Amino acid sequence: MSSTSTKLHNFVIHSSYRRFLLSNGLALTPPMGWNSWNRFGCNVTEKIVKETDPDMLEVGNGGMSKHEYIVHFSIWAISKAPLLIGCDVRNMTKETMEIIGNKEVIAVNQDPLGIQAKKVRMEGDLEVWSGPLTNYRVALLLVNRGWFRTSITAHWDDIGIPVGSIVEARDIWEHKTLKQKFVQNLTATIDSHASRMYVLKPVA
Repeated sequence: MSSTSTKLHNFVIHSSYRRFLLSNGLALTPPMGWNSWNRFGCNVTEKIVKETDPDMLEVGNGGMSKHEYIVHFSIWAISKAPLLIGCDVRNMTKETMEIIGNKEVIAVNQDPLGIQAKKVRMEGDLEVWSGPLTNYRVALLLVNRGWFRTSITAHWDDIGIPVGSIVEARDIWEHKTLKQKFVQNLTATIDSHASRMYVLKPVA
């Protein structure tokens, strides 16, 4: 097997393994995020790094739709993973630049609280990820891994918002704050292999 073929073979296996980890709760064991390293003190080993780092971004490398690239970048961002660009930066398309350059999504990744989000609910191909941010805000990611457009609901008691709170939601891929205020839960209709990502802020 040639060197190029070997690298490709290893990459495919490694990528499949990463997808397996994401499907089985990567964000649950062990935690990531810059602040999470405090729990390890000086005992950071190669094994710990490999277990906690989901590796480089594949945005712009081909083989995925725009929706899938956004899901990929969103999961890495909310998981506080290092946002390491894995494509050839000399030949990035405008679409790739718009995805990896989304300042609001990057801000979630770099939030000073430094706490990684978790997958708090999974029903078949539907996933709800959430994690705390500074100023009592919550990052929320709804992912539809299935083949059909469907609705996903995030409940306040799943994502750490006090029950009864009135919440403002900002869609950080659309760069707009929704006019509707939400109580008890938020529901969004999401295309196949797509996602919605919000920053939630209790206002009452």
